[in-house]
Amino acid sequence: DIRFERITSDSILFKTDKRVLRKLKVVPRLDLSFESSYNLMGEIKVVPEIVEVSGPKSRIDSLEFLTVEGLAYNAISDSLTINYNFEDDHRLKGLDIVPNQITIEVPVDKFTEKSFEVPITWNKDISIRTFPNKVKVVFLVPLSNYEQLTVSDIQATVNLKDGFQTKKRLKVEIGGIPHFAKLLRTEPDKIEFIIKK
Repeated sequence: DIRFERITSDSILFKTDKRVLRKLKVVPRLDLSFESSYNLMGEIKVVPEIVEVSGPKSRIDSLEFLTVEGLAYNAISDSLTINYNFEDDHRLKGLDIVPNQITIEVPVDKFTEKSFEVPITWNKDISIRTFPNKVKVVFLVPLSNYEQLTVSDIQATVNLKDGFQTKKRLKVEIGGIPHFAKLLRTEPDKIEFIIKK
């Protein structure tokens, strides 16, 4: 009791692309805020830093690196270890990432100020007298490195380049700052001088 009246043809479309594999760096973009006196101590570390990404060539070619986004942490007062799974990132759907999980290490330390009075030196065999002859330098230093920062590390110099005689004041440049310390200010940052004869 069944008969065909008509047959209507239809089609299914498949979008195809060449599949490629590339090694890409992982760049974390984190939203971090710290408790008072705490801050980032050094650089954020990603393990592993490089992952293998495979997928359609058109998508892979558009990627320069992989970003980790959408992670926010507030009132941080200690170092963080974050385990991140790429499978949970909807932006990367359709891509295969090996390994698909990475660890992000955020080093945090308590910071405090440390200051020194540093004598001013200059770069030429010219006899000058500076006013003042010392400057106060103030640094932001992690507590774990507090004792490592000493006045012997720091140099305060003025550059007696050609034409300095026409200037009224010279800018003080601070050198020898260890990687863990941040210069907050120099007091004063410009000094007066006279040329001695």
